[in-house]
Amino acid sequence: MNLKGTLSGNGRTLSLLWEEYVYTGGAHGNLMLSSQNHMLPGGKVFTLADLFPHKEKALKLISELSRKKLLAQGLPEDMVNMGTVPEEENFRTFVLEKDGITFYFSPYQVGPWSEGVVTVSLSLGELSGAAPRMSFWK
Repeated sequence: MNLKGTLSGNGRTLSLLWEEYVYTGGAHGNLMLSSQNHMLPGGKVFTLADLFPHKEKALKLISELSRKKLLAQGLPEDMVNMGTVPEEENFRTFVLEKDGITFYFSPYQVGPWSEGVVTVSLSLGELSGAAPRMSFWK
């Protein structure tokens, strides 16, 4: 088992990203991604739903934008469509950046194993239609 962690932040938040790889035999093992996001100071944990006043509207926009960017990368349409259904579960692994959000997708979620971990970065400008709570960024 290998565990790799990454720290990210934008001055108002701290994001932790973990990649856990477990070899189970066969062609390759399993790679599991997870993230946890904290407000600074104090460390209060927040989720994607906390970032937007209307979770369903935000998920729909995030889904649409992610699909467009992933398809532009040449990923298979059927995998992209299934892995970006506007449900919180599909976008649970994310880190806040200085001016947006980066979403992480595990192998097989939006593409084949050979693509590895796939990311999509969305800027605050792109997310403006979902009215992000700016207190998490500024």
